[in-house]
Order: sequence, then C-alpha cells, then structure tokens
Amino acid sequence: MSINRKELKQRAKDSLHNNWGKAILFNFSNRFIMWIFTMLAYFAMLSYWAVICAPDNTAIVVGGIALIVFLILLLIFVCVFSGSVQYGYLNLIRNRDYDIKPFKGNFLVFSSKYFLGFLGVYVAYLFFGLLWSLLLIIPGLIKFYSYSQSLYIFKDRADKENLTLKGCLTRSKQLMQGHKFELFKLQLSFLGWIVLSMFTLGIGLLWVMPYMSATFAAFYDELSKHEQEIPQDLKAF
Repeated sequence: MSINRKELKQRAKDSLHNNWGKAILFNFSNRFIMWIFTMLAYFAMLSYWAVICAPDNTAIVVGGIALIVFLILLLIFVCVFSGSVQYGYLNLIRNRDYDIKPFKGNFLVFSSKYFLGFLGVYVAYLFFGLLWSLLLIIPGLIKFYSYSQSLYIFKDRADKENLTLKGCLTRSKQLMQGHKFELFKLQLSFLGWIVLSMFTLGIGLLWVMPYMSATFAAFYDELSKHEQEIPQDLKAF
C-alpha cells in the first residue's frame, strides 16, 4: 500500500474549506499558549540564577528542586496542548462538519478519557526514541518515525479497548512499516512553504500550520483504513 502525498494534501485542503478562519485561530491560540509557557520557563530560570548568586546553599537546593518540578509541569502542559491540536485535526479530517473550537479545542486532551493515557504514551514515545538515539542517531530517528503514530492510535483505542502503552507503540510500528520514508518526504514537502513564510515575518505560518496539521492527520487516517493489511508480528522495541 502506497500513500499519495497530493491526495493527502488535497484532502487536508478540502477539510479546511470553510474552516480556515477557525483553524487559523485554533493554531494561533495554541502557539500563543506555548509562547506563554516558554516565557514562564525563561523567567523561572532567570529567577533561579538570582538564587544561585546568593550565598544560601539551602535556597539553592530548594530553588533547584522547585525549578525542576516547575519545568516538568510546563513540559506536561506543552505536550498536552500539542496533542489537542493533533486530535482536533484528526476529528476534522474524519468529519468536515466538525466544529473547531479556536480556544476550547486546546483543552481536548485534558478530558479524563485522554489525559493520563496520553501522557503515558507520550513519555513512552520519547523515552524509547531517545534511548535508541543514545546508541546511534540514525536508528533513533527511525524509531521516532516508527512510533510517530502512537498518539493517534491511543485516541482511536481510548473508547474501544484497553490498549497498553506498549500496545500503542507496537501498533504504530506495524502501521509505519514501509511508510517511514513516505512520512519523511511528506514533512519535507512543507519546507518550501515554511521558508516562504519567513519572508512574511512568519505571518504565512498562520495558513501553513493548519495545512500541515490536517495533512499529517490525513496521513494517519489513511494508514488506519488499511489496518487489516498490516502485519501483526512485529515487536514494539
């Protein structure tokens, strides 16, 4: 089974037809939230630098622990907000009448149905991807592509069955067999649009980011339609 990039992009554009305004606001509000978190992390590190300059060792230790906890919490929120964008566009790809909520949509993964499971899958995805990267860069990249659909898979299975974290990674590896390079080429095909957007001081990204998000959701949806054709004998790791 091969995936046609032009068809995926056309499907993305079709889903965004009459939805561009809400999609742009959706992505913009998401990036604005990310920017706020980035600024919070920046000021937290600046504050800790002031603590380090003080002669109080206890304050340095306590401040360091507090900073680590704070940065971990920020990272969790960033992951969840980015996942909400993924899930929102997957809903749109599958239903063109899906009502995009420009602000409320950022909290899609915060529901009890997704939150803890999503974080578990995300941590497992990062852990095993980085673990392979410690061995060699190229195998690490390949593993990241192998596990790249695990968060989408978790969404699909959240209501239907008790799929383990390992099960999500395993299923992603199965789905991506023979399609890792296709996803790489699909991502690379947006490079020109991103470069052109730089000449508009980033304003063009307001249109490019929804287009990319919808296309990547369409990629997964196309893979999932042929799930029965995917071999089942691959191990997760």
